[in-house]
Amino acid sequence: MRWLVILVLAASAVWSGLWVVGRAGVQAGLEGAIEAARQDGWQITYDDLSVQGFPNRFDTRVTFPDLVTPDGLWGVAAPFVQVFALSYRPNQVIAIPAPDITLRTPTGPARLQTQDMRASAATTLSVPPQLNRATIVTQGITGEGPDWSMTLGNGQAAIRQGSDPTVYDLALTLRDLSLTARAFETLPPELAPDDIAALDLDATVTLDQAFAPGAEPKVQTLTLRNASLDWQGIELALAGNVTVGPDGLPEGTLTLTARNWRALLDRLVLSGIMPENRLPLMSAALTSMSDGDRLQVEIGLRDGFVTAAGFPIVPLPRLPTL
Repeated sequence: MRWLVILVLAASAVWSGLWVVGRAGVQAGLEGAIEAARQDGWQITYDDLSVQGFPNRFDTRVTFPDLVTPDGLWGVAAPFVQVFALSYRPNQVIAIPAPDITLRTPTGPARLQTQDMRASAATTLSVPPQLNRATIVTQGITGEGPDWSMTLGNGQAAIRQGSDPTVYDLALTLRDLSLTARAFETLPPELAPDDIAALDLDATVTLDQAFAPGAEPKVQTLTLRNASLDWQGIELALAGNVTVGPDGLPEGTLTLTARNWRALLDRLVLSGIMPENRLPLMSAALTSMSDGDRLQVEIGLRDGFVTAAGFPIVPLPRLPTL
């Protein structure tokens, strides 16, 4: 029994020493990462950074963090952020911010309030580490800026690395999203995006390099298994494959499935996206392809435009670096 007690005490002492060493490593690593970001132009301040959680966890708490991007246009600040990790799995973390978050945007300061927001992430054990997976879950969000406001019932966004380090699966789910903005005041009520019942995305993206510290990966290909929207009675779903050229313009063919598609055409005309004189011809062409209120049509992405039934609809945006 005496040797058993000695063994337990020795193991406890070794474990305690390992935790102390690990805690020092976590704190030094975080402070080093912050300093490296500052060297890259990020403005980062905080009141205190502490690591607790003995004996099995590393619980990090940062009080009053304030981050601003190198261009000074975007930033985020909060009373605190907590990051939790098991001491034997330090590469897997859960982060929970304060329920009141202040944003810096190009149009002025904004505020987000959440009933619940948390994020989890895991990196590989390689050097440098690569993002293996990450998830953000939110519930009961309200936001307000100088010329916009929004509410979100609940949402979830996830990214997971595939078998190749440059391939990632993406998923997004938003429910009960309402967005109002001064820019929408001149739009007819039917066009304001203030009643989005559901928005879903299921896709795989191939990058030119893996997510890693200091990396700026660019999208090369995008496989849309489903991108769907339920907006004021109009249901849209997209699927297909897209490639992205060196100029950042996507090209490919997508299949669009739409319900209540005639109302969608009316809204495109009301918004000025599609000229009114093009409506009769477009409507006649799509009617011949539809099954009553349900329409399935191929959407082309080429030469910098979105096209349907051979007609250019709207210019394509260039995809930025992630």
